[in-house]
Amino acid sequence: MMIRVRYSCKGCGLEKVSVEVPARVDEDIITWIEQTGLYVAHSHRQQSPHCPSNVCDLMVPLHDNQPIGKDQADDSSEEKEPSTRH
Repeated sequence: MMIRVRYSCKGCGLEKVSVEVPARVDEDIITWIEQTGLYVAHSHRQQSPHCPSNVCDLMVPLHDNQPIGKDQADDSSEEKEPSTRH
């Protein structure tokens, strides 16, 4: 199962770039964020190969009472915008 997250980079000006990452299943949140960071870093290098920054803002969708990074169980047909809450 995959979900979409978005990232922005102040170093190169990318804003809310969407990337598909594996949904969190049973792993610890820190492990999932580290794995998600690899997908974001790969996308960032493809989008902006000369960007000197290695720090991006990550936006992860939050669906009702679902834990962070989990796939939306009830309505997977409707893609919602990731939350920008910190």
